[in-house]
Amino acid sequence: MSREVRRVPATWAHPRDRQGRFIPLRGDNYAAAAAAWDEGARQWAAGMVATNDSRPGAPAWRPRDGFTVSRSYEDFAGLRPIAAAFMPDWQPEERTHWQMYESSSHGTPLSPPLPSTAELASWLADHHASIGPGLTASAAEWLKLIEHGYGVTFSFDERANPVSLLAPPPDYGRFPRIRRLIRRWTGRR
Repeated sequence: MSREVRRVPATWAHPRDRQGRFIPLRGDNYAAAAAAWDEGARQWAAGMVATNDSRPGAPAWRPRDGFTVSRSYEDFAGLRPIAAAFMPDWQPEERTHWQMYESSSHGTPLSPPLPSTAELASWLADHHASIGPGLTASAAEWLKLIEHGYGVTFSFDERANPVSLLAPPPDYGRFPRIRRLIRRWTGRR
């Protein structure tokens, strides 16, 4: 699971559907997502596809090959983003509050908007907000995630048991893979 902190206005009420369930909203910028999709469509029409290679100096596009069998760019990359699927684009001075979102699949809020990071961390801890299946975190652990802005909050050990990456049990330090994940996502040593 992933968690993401979003800055919102004090009066922000996340939209709901007719049944009262939250409507998922992406946290990234609509204009940037639409521009990236449009660029991908232009490159696709020219016979190219993104390389997804983030190494310095690596080309961003390569010629499509036989492995790229999609007929259209929409088949390959999905539909063009629409503004209604994104959080509103408020001015920075309007974003006075903090709100925690579940971001791995839904983009729905876990908390109400709160005026400070400390209050958000306390609210999440006091309400036993989930960081994964059967896992919660303390206010200090939530605060570390909030200050980072986002993060993967749990993984699985070698026996497929959920493991908190915010507050790993001490005995998981003996597993090198888990130890590397903990270092990567929390900065712990």
